[in-house]
Amino acid sequence: MDCMARVSSRPMLSYLANCNGECTDTDKTALKFNKIDEAGRIHSSAAPGVWASDEMIANNNTWVTTIPSTIAPGKYVLRHENIALHSAGEVGGAQAYPQCVNLEVTGSGSDGLSEGTLGTALYTAEDPGLVYNIYQVDSEYPIPGPALMAGAGGSDGRNTPSTTASASASATGTFGNSTVTSIPTTLQTATRSATGTLIISSSVSTNIAIASSTAATTSVTASITASATSSAVITTLPGSTGTPKKFVCYEVEE
Repeated sequence: MDCMARVSSRPMLSYLANCNGECTDTDKTALKFNKIDEAGRIHSSAAPGVWASDEMIANNNTWVTTIPSTIAPGKYVLRHENIALHSAGEVGGAQAYPQCVNLEVTGSGSDGLSEGTLGTALYTAEDPGLVYNIYQVDSEYPIPGPALMAGAGGSDGRNTPSTTASASASATGTFGNSTVTSIPTTLQTATRSATGTLIISSSVSTNIAIASSTAATTSVTASITASATSSAVITTLPGSTGTPKKFVCYEVEE
């Protein structure tokens, strides 16, 4: 197996769900996620091809996602993830790595995301994008999950802010029998055409930069989501045998 494929060869996906109030008080099992960004295999000149994760790595381990300008003011959970496909040739081989962040969006948008998909229903183990042989480049890669929401322009993941002022942030939380302490995360504020940007280190040593719309009336502030506040934001990907795997933000439970 190509060891590099373990790090690269991954689609990048971002979802947004309205907390309808404070995210720390909302029922995490009822969050309805809307996909605002997706990217898969860029081209397939030679197996396994060039993927969105390769562009993220080339961009200083940073992925940029834009919050649509249509989003109404309020508190939201942003779920960003990549999915490792190096063992996805059979059911249960894909490995999802999601992380979640609480966002507060301000601006003039009107879409409160009243509809969406529950975290446990984003994927099934048999989805074509989760059962896929990356070493065969003669077929188009179907990005898993629901379609992009209306108004989502996606991103090439390579735009970075020109001006940045940073401040460190960490969190401690418990997931079942596992404890997450001092998550290595840097909270940054950037300025670019009156927009706000957050850069967050992910569970596979990558970053996500969350940029607001270019509209000057829209801005984004953010805080790290940890502990039980995100423990129910999950995707269940049943394996071919045994107990289903439960993927939780920051943790993978067998």
